[in-house]
Amino acid sequence: MKKILIEESVRLIRRLDVPISPVHVGGKPNLPLDMNVSPFDNSNTFKEGVSRTYFL
Repeated sequence: MKKILIEESVRLIRRLDVPISPVHVGGKPNLPLDMNVSPFDNSNTFKEGVSRTYFL
């Protein structure tokens, strides 16, 4: 599972062509990756007119 997550994360970053800058912690470069991929069913929540907040 870990291998698949890493491969798919790399694929997504490449597809979106996002600029990436390292954050140095303890003298070592780290690349923070923060994504929320949680699906929610908002049926019957009275959110008329609200559009998606993600990219396809």
